[in-house]
Amino acid sequence: MDAISRLLKPRSVAVIGPSADATKTAGRPVAYLQKHGFAGQILPVNPKVDRIGDLACYKDVASLPATPDVGIVLLGAERAHLAVRDLAARGTAAAIVLASGYTETGEEGARRQRS
Repeated sequence: MDAISRLLKPRSVAVIGPSADATKTAGRPVAYLQKHGFAGQILPVNPKVDRIGDLACYKDVASLPATPDVGIVLLGAERAHLAVRDLAARGTAAAIVLASGYTETGEEGARRQRS
């Protein structure tokens, strides 16, 4: 399966930094994947939470039992790039990053975005 196919039809999705509270922005991706019948494996990564519903949480990307096809990164800008790096090191085809703290916040954010 090539990278585009893995992005568009993933067999597994890692959600980095999810909340157990589905009403929070960081809680929605796991809840929506489940609600809308995603048939693949959902792999939450959050060292502060043991479980999200019936899903076990992993402490970091390196702890995942398999390489996810896609990663959804729900971390702040200061840590999002580290999660993307870890996903790439595992061989994940694509990462979707939901973060603020880049160019829209000024020069420091613009520097962060360039690096």
